[in-house]
Amino acid sequence: MLLLDEPFVSLDPGARRDLAAVVRRLVESGMGLMLATHDVDQAWSLCDERLLLVGGELVAAGDWDFAGDGAELLAAHRLRTPFFVELWRRLGRPLADAPRTVAMATEALR
Repeated sequence: MLLLDEPFVSLDPGARRDLAAVVRRLVESGMGLMLATHDVDQAWSLCDERLLLVGGELVAAGDWDFAGDGAELLAAHRLRTPFFVELWRRLGRPLADAPRTVAMATEALR
């Protein structure tokens, strides 16, 4: 299990991409990941499920559920919807199919 607390803070864009690629490879190889972050885009790209903590208390857990109240839940706690989920919503595409990475979005939009 890999536990990371705000690993992308203060990194330049290239270092963020490099770190995300390393973490993604570890997860794909079977490593468990727990990521504490306010960066919803990174969390969306790396984590299949989410825990939402507010003031140290668990507010929500489980699937991201953007087809349900997932976006409203994030907004209520001053977090935004991941970029690709919002893009899919604006394109009128099924939110359950929203890509998690640039590569996935590129492939889906071909």
